Amino acid sequence: MKKFRFIGFLFIFLLTGCGAHYNLVIEDNKVIENLNITFQNDTIEGDVEKFVEDTISQYQNSDIFKKYTFDKNIGNVSSFVNLKTKYNSLKEYSSSPILKNVFEDLQILESKEYTILKTIGDYYYYEVFGNEESDTVYLKEATIELRMHNVVLESNADFKNEEENVYTWKLTPDKKEKYIYIKYSKKKRYDIIIKDWFLNYYKLLITGFLLILILFIGIWYIREKQKKINEI
Repeated sequence: MKKFRFIGFLFIFLLTGCGAHYNLVIEDNKVIENLNITFQNDTIEGDVEKFVEDTISQYQNSDIFKKYTFDKNIGNVSSFVNLKTKYNSLKEYSSSPILKNVFEDLQILESKEYTILKTIGDYYYYEVFGNEESDTVYLKEATIELRMHNVVLESNADFKNEEENVYTWKLTPDKKEKYIYIKYSKKKRYDIIIKDWFLNYYKLLITGFLLILILFIGIWYIREKQKKINEI
């Protein structure tokens, strides 16, 4: 029986035998990077929460991962760890340690009309799924999901949701060759931009609305109370 354990961040926070969801949002060539790792608690030896906290602490102190924010949720049966950061340009994103642990390099071709992103060089299959002869199983599967704020012209995505402008690639143990390719225009998808803006700020909007509502109720109450006092 193969023993599940953490591997030393070959794919950043890759827990062996788990699933990984890698999400990117590209807006004005800025990139929001989000990696979510889910796993079953019984794949960890000892106290799960302590193990996760110790591992997060170790990598927060590393220069490579200092710009990442870490989040976690320890459940009764399964748990997850989340890493998130933002890059100010595609060129900056091309040095992402997550990207670099899966693909050798990212080619960026830009013109006045469009931008092309394509992973080139090696696909580090064994860093993701491990070696069959090893006692360690890394991932069961991984998903790369790209949400665009621009009109997409071409892609080699495995799945496309044009309504949401989401393009998905599946990394699976049965395919040892893989690359990512997408070509998008300078034209904006304002429906997606507005939707993402609302999703990012809806909590602030609701909080602001409630504060304004409380303020109006307070003013109304004070006026009504003052009105009754004046009548007396």
